[in-house]
Amino acid sequence: MIRRLTNNRIFMMVLTLSLVANIGLAMWVTDRNVRITNMTAEHESTYSKAFSEMTGHMYELEQEFYKLKASGGGEYSSVILASIMRHAQGAADNLALLPLNMSGVSSLEKYLNQVSDYAQSALMVKASVDEFKEKHSQNLASMLSCTLKINERLNTMREDALTNESSWYELSNIAMGSDETGNNVYFSGFDSITEESVEYPTLIYDGPFSDALPEEDGKDKPSLGEEISYLDAASKVREVFSLSDDYKLMKRQELHCDVECWCVAFEKGEKMYSALVTKEGGHIVSFTGDGSSNREKLSVEDGLNRAQEFLENAGYISMAPQYFQKYNGNIVINFVYENQGIKYYSDMVKVRVNCDTGEINGFEGMNYVINHTSREHEQKEGIASMEEAMSLVSDGLSIEEISLALIPRDNGKELLCWEFRCEDKEDEEVYILYYDAYTLRQAEVFKVISTEDGDFVI
Repeated sequence: MIRRLTNNRIFMMVLTLSLVANIGLAMWVTDRNVRITNMTAEHESTYSKAFSEMTGHMYELEQEFYKLKASGGGEYSSVILASIMRHAQGAADNLALLPLNMSGVSSLEKYLNQVSDYAQSALMVKASVDEFKEKHSQNLASMLSCTLKINERLNTMREDALTNESSWYELSNIAMGSDETGNNVYFSGFDSITEESVEYPTLIYDGPFSDALPEEDGKDKPSLGEEISYLDAASKVREVFSLSDDYKLMKRQELHCDVECWCVAFEKGEKMYSALVTKEGGHIVSFTGDGSSNREKLSVEDGLNRAQEFLENAGYISMAPQYFQKYNGNIVINFVYENQGIKYYSDMVKVRVNCDTGEINGFEGMNYVINHTSREHEQKEGIASMEEAMSLVSDGLSIEEISLALIPRDNGKELLCWEFRCEDKEDEEVYILYYDAYTLRQAEVFKVISTEDGDFVI
């Protein structure tokens, strides 16, 4: 009898513990599901707000282009240009908040940044009505046409989203590497905004040759190094960008672009960081993080030092700073590879630094990875002397800087040139002149518009 009671007690204790454990597990699962649901809803709300504000800025941008066209360069045009600059940058900032990883996004982001730069440069150059029409009418017509096509696709996307169950959270999973694109209207919509479907005009650049093209197809490109795994790529990104364990690694896939890359992403609360790392050699070719900043604690020199420190840690050695731009509390700096006194503009990278925290929140290095190799020009044989090249510079210009530079051409090849940064002795305008280092024929001329926020080169 005593033995039977003991067994019953043991059985009841086990049963009670099992029930308590099951109840606890159920409560944990329920709480976890609630938290996931709340987080999903929070992300959906954030993305929806960013998309709504971006389309709002795009609509206003379209209207401002119409106004500028009607003004014909009159006195009120400066007010319109300032508004164009503001709406273009606002659209770009909200676009960067969306969970997207498609070619159409990079094309659109580049276009919006260039529109903002173009408007700012036009603001700085005083021109009569006739001069304004002559200089800007063609570009304005191209920008209006391009903006109309983009807004047409955005409106279709917004209307389809009302009748389709697509969600931004679903799109974030697609961007993180899911093969199931389904009928997500945001995915198909942004995927259609590419350079092939929208004719993006050539406007203004943040430095000479900042959009250098890769070398000609068909050439044998050297290996970038040993192939690495996805986890190795993630570890490198975490190390280079100092991401703590609080940043959760999200699922990414391979990306086939100019080179095969691993797509790596980390998430911490509402913050998301994504990067592309080459499968060969493990080179980081792009990185995008939170681009918002409310304060500017760092000087340009501090931002430059932070960017150079980052490049060295990331394996980009012998990089010389060329140009910078400041906007929305960030500073973007262009660097080019420099070796034996020659600047290699095809081997360019861009680094974006948060002026409040010093955090690196943006990086582009694809041009460098694709183009960087040993060149025969490093021998400097048969080139004209610096003195011969200097004799070609106008007497009205004061030479400030001289360098040899290997610049990309439209045919995919490169040309070794003497580079002169000059200042007009009368009006102090700044120009950059390029002369073929072998024939001394003039190859390029750029005008530099300098402001407190950086240099614009046209």
